[in-house]
Amino acid sequence: MIPPSARRSFTSSVSAVTNLTKSSLSFSGKALWILSTSAFLVGVPWALAYAEEEQYIQLEREQGMIKGANDVSL
Repeated sequence: MIPPSARRSFTSSVSAVTNLTKSSLSFSGKALWILSTSAFLVGVPWALAYAEEEQYIQLEREQGMIKGANDVSL
């Protein structure tokens, strides 16, 4: 048989490890939530603005090419 003091020691060790694991997972989940929502709140508007700027640049290139072609034909 296992003495009661050894059982208490083992139980308290397992309980401490379990509590530490639960706390770590809870903290990690909250941190991941904060990071992901922050990335969406900052990243999505930035990506949309970047895409819009690229469209303007492409439009300016196309207009420059059309103007250059018109100048050559005259």
